[in-house]
Amino acid sequence: RRVGIKMKRSSGQLLLILAGIIACSGSLLAATAEEADGFYQNEQWAEAASAYEALVAETPGSARALYRLAVSHRQLGNTDEASAWLDKAADAGVPVQYVQLEMAHIKMAEGSPAAAIAALDAAEIAGLQDSSVLTENAAFAPLAEDLRFKAVVARVRKNEAPCEYDKKHRQFDFWLGQWRVVDATGTFQGTNSIQKDQNGCVLVERWTSAQGNTGMSINFYDAATGQWAQMWVSPTVLIDIRGGLKKDAMQLTG
Repeated sequence: RRVGIKMKRSSGQLLLILAGIIACSGSLLAATAEEADGFYQNEQWAEAASAYEALVAETPGSARALYRLAVSHRQLGNTDEASAWLDKAADAGVPVQYVQLEMAHIKMAEGSPAAAIAALDAAEIAGLQDSSVLTENAAFAPLAEDLRFKAVVARVRKNEAPCEYDKKHRQFDFWLGQWRVVDATGTFQGTNSIQKDQNGCVLVERWTSAQGNTGMSINFYDAATGQWAQMWVSPTVLIDIRGGLKKDAMQLTG
């Protein structure tokens, strides 16, 4: 009888312990995700790889964890493992340009510059828009003088600033600068500042009159209509005009 009671108490304690483990498992997984990101950001690659492997075991389709696991293994010199995890990251939905960019890193680590350039070319075709990840990255420094690499960089720059490479988007460039504005009699009317924004796709005007009144406009080429558009806003006036370049003048009406 005493033995039976003791066994019942032991079973109850065991159930409580198991319940505690189950209750803690969710918070333990969340903590592992935070730790993995912390290891990754601090470039503790061995710890990051272990943590992300644990996350992937729990959530096999986590694109973020799979991608960072690939990067961690590449940083550790495990290029075969990195390639395998990168393939899984691609299947999980990581954008092609990022997959190919990481593949280029792996190929450089393997000593295959030609394969690295091919991967970068694929990244550009997929829409890579940041040339700094190529030109300011020590991993690609050995490629700096390679004509194929330079060609890829040039195309990526077009991706990130397409308007700078389109003549129609540059028709209003003559307006750029700092202007002192006078009327036909030479009387001072105000100052105007015209600057590019949005990687060259927008011209921003900031006007201050001789009396101190202000206003501004955004100006852009609307490829859908083949016209230039200006939207002017000031405390008292709203103007929406459109038009285009005629001979040597930009004529906008509305």
